[in-house]
Amino acid sequence: MIEKEDIIDRKFDKELLGYDKVEVQYFQKMIAKEFDKLNARIEELEKIQSEYEKIKGQKAADIVEEGKQKAADIISNAQQKADSILSDMREKKERIENSVNELELKKASLINSINKILENQNELLELYYQENEK
Repeated sequence: MIEKEDIIDRKFDKELLGYDKVEVQYFQKMIAKEFDKLNARIEELEKIQSEYEKIKGQKAADIVEEGKQKAADIISNAQQKADSILSDMREKKERIENSVNELELKKASLINSINKILENQNELLELYYQENEK
């Protein structure tokens, strides 16, 4: 099979009144581009033909059933992934809620401790003023 490079690299013999070298090179490049386009189209058609060969001889109902099965599998897989993600997020939410509850308990405990310290300081100040008034 002839390749793009074969067209571009082709050398022509020079003669006294031969072809214009620039024109020949331009034409080679133009043909090479078209050659690439044709090769790409051939590959595309070969893929289509391969798919056709897979389904050739199958009944339309069988093809539709196979498509439905593939669709059902995709939906099932998506549902499993969604369920897994939801489960993970629920667990994460629960951990965060537990952390918030623990922090609220620590906050309440800290506030109680500070209030007790303030009450003790207040009592000490009252005792100090009472002793100084005497």
